[in-house]
Amino acid sequence: MDVQYAWQQTLVDAFLSLPAEVFEKVAIAQQAIKARLKESSELELAERIALDDAERALRVLNAEASLARGERRQAGQKRVA
Repeated sequence: MDVQYAWQQTLVDAFLSLPAEVFEKVAIAQQAIKARLKESSELELAERIALDDAERALRVLNAEASLARGERRQAGQKRVA
């Protein structure tokens, strides 16, 4: 995947990460977004939209990963019982 902005690579890494790494990769991507927002007070509209979309996508990824982790834990508990 081609990225237009350097911080977008962290987003790609989060989405392509293994389940065991997803929360760490999401945190790294969130930090990169926050750093970009802090370093430039005058962002182009296109990058501002991309940053907003990335934040939203990371929230969804984090929620989905949390749900999946909970389901894996439940499945493990059922096998033990």
